[in-house]
Amino acid sequence: MALESEVRQTLRWITQAFDRFAADCGWKSGEYQVLVRINQDWGRVHVILAAKEFPGGTEQEKWQKVMDYLVQKFGQDEPGRLQSISLSIRTFDEIEEGGIYSISQKFMNVHDLLADGVADGA
Repeated sequence: MALESEVRQTLRWITQAFDRFAADCGWKSGEYQVLVRINQDWGRVHVILAAKEFPGGTEQEKWQKVMDYLVQKFGQDEPGRLQSISLSIRTFDEIEEGGIYSISQKFMNVHDLLADGVADGA
């Protein structure tokens, strides 16, 4: 599947933004995953950030911490990109548990998506 230029740019932005968040949390490669599902009809990318654990208290506070980081670091320069994503967070334990935390097979790891060249029209 060849993706439009705007979608490729958004996926690269997502990769950079969430990799920076992970680095600031002290997470190494393999300690988090960024999964995406693209809805080109609506111009949206649903992002699931998965990790062993998240900083913060309640689930809402954890989600808010990620969003606050994105707004603080990228809100001024990239407001359109920030508005084009919808964010969910999951721990690896929640994903393994399944049920309401299961992830559709339509989600793809953004790093794999870009590395495979799918997002470059290959």
